[in-house]
Amino acid sequence: MAPFKSSLAKSAGKLFGVLKERDLSLRGATQSTRVKGLNITGGNVEDTSTRSGYTLHIFTSPGTLAVTSGSGTVELFMVGGGGGGGTSPSPGSSGGGGGGGGAWFYRELEIVPGNHVVTRGAGGAAGVYAPQPGGSGQDGADTTVVVGGTTYTAAGGGGGGGSAPPHGVGTNRNGRSGGSGGGGGNQSGYGDGGSATGASGHPGIANLDVFSPPVGWGNAGATTPTDAASDGYGAAGGGGSNNAGTVGAPTYGGSGGHGSGISWIPSSYGVPGPNGSGRYFAGGGGGSAYSHNAPGGDGNGGGGNGGRGAGGPDPNSNAVAGTVNTGGGGGADSQGKTAAIGGSGIVIIAVPTT
Repeated sequence: MAPFKSSLAKSAGKLFGVLKERDLSLRGATQSTRVKGLNITGGNVEDTSTRSGYTLHIFTSPGTLAVTSGSGTVELFMVGGGGGGGTSPSPGSSGGGGGGGGAWFYRELEIVPGNHVVTRGAGGAAGVYAPQPGGSGQDGADTTVVVGGTTYTAAGGGGGGGSAPPHGVGTNRNGRSGGSGGGGGNQSGYGDGGSATGASGHPGIANLDVFSPPVGWGNAGATTPTDAASDGYGAAGGGGSNNAGTVGAPTYGGSGGHGSGISWIPSSYGVPGPNGSGRYFAGGGGGSAYSHNAPGGDGNGGGGNGGRGAGGPDPNSNAVAGTVNTGGGGGADSQGKTAAIGGSGIVIIAVPTT
């Protein structure tokens, strides 16, 4: 597949600094990469067998990538923070799963010297039911790289829907928009899934390292079906960067959409894909069942890794947070219980050293 050409890609081509010859003294986690006398600093630096001929600069917290001089290309992978899961009051209602953060990947970005500010987006706060704001999860924060006044963004995921008083009225049942959208909640009526600012159409595990479009990858949260106009309906899952969330049913919450895989990420980052196929990021959070003890139970988190939903009064059934540094959406909860937070995002810069 030919590289996607756009004004964004051309602007992003001005990001970092030149890197060619490998410094054979570099091993393990360090703070710099030296190539032809240049000193490139920033993030956790890994010289890893998962990507022969490259060094990875990995940002799991805010920082600066500093490059002295030169020109060349890098690969850039970013994920926004996952949205928080939603919750709802008791009885017979359920919150929607948080949306995964948007995933943005591009090869062959031209790079130049400079100090480049990197912000890793935090996960969105969990929904807490109260008369207002009605249990909605909060959006994940954007992950950004700022270069010369231009900001390159992987959008945070949308928060999952809750419910709004009075019973069955209001827009807080709706999932929020984001890189991937949050799932719709339910309380005697359905909630719409949040829309995605990212683009759909990721090909899945058959082609892990596909170029992303300028807006990154993302999918909508699912909508709780319109026949849910009675108590006791499971809420919908949040969208993931690979596919949309799924709807619930009268006795179970919907699953979060799956995330996107990258084949060369070290095993200490992301989550394992099917049959060990790469590391996955930006899955959606699972929706809540109205009762954990109902047949079918709680909604699963999407691979990548969205958190599992929970439900019902059982104190041993608790929503699961999106995995840190993956941008996974938070799992939803119900019956007045607090939902789970979204997972923080990540920035990974692959630098050729040979």
